[in-house]
Amino acid sequence: DKQGFERTTVLSRLESRLVQMQKLYWSTNCHKIGYAPRRYKPVNGYDYKESSPDPEGSDPSGMKTRASDKYYSSSYPNHKGDNAGSGKDGSLSLQEELRREKERSRALEAEVILARQQIEEMTKEKNNLIEIFSEERDRRDGEEECLRNKLEEASNTIDELLNKIKTLEGSKGPSWRR
Repeated sequence: DKQGFERTTVLSRLESRLVQMQKLYWSTNCHKIGYAPRRYKPVNGYDYKESSPDPEGSDPSGMKTRASDKYYSSSYPNHKGDNAGSGKDGSLSLQEELRREKERSRALEAEVILARQQIEEMTKEKNNLIEIFSEERDRRDGEEECLRNKLEEASNTIDELLNKIKTLEGSKGPSWRR
């Protein structure tokens, strides 16, 4: 706001995501930084190691994020990105996530099929137009050749007639013109 930026929904989502990432980073790495002892024990006795440059597709804790987490974090604001539920709740949320993914997959497949059909139709139309234009060009070339031949014949006929006139003028003499 101080620099004249307009507060949009995208900006607020980005800000909330950044805050969430900061909280996650501080809560998982507070013992490394020396801020406070770790609040909860590592899962399965393994400690998450963070590489110095964050590779793409990983979160600050060093765990790789799943593609579905990225999708749901942008599409479903109430979705937390993890399925840390227990029992029925966890199973239901997994089933719901699976159902959404299947629906999304079906929708994308339908879009792909529709796009392929449109491409096939456009290709057929293009080929038909090419065929029509080539037939028209062939017809026009044939007509042009025919007209060129007629013009050449007419020119030859004119030349022959002029030659006949000259020969007749030469044989009759000057009195013929009167």
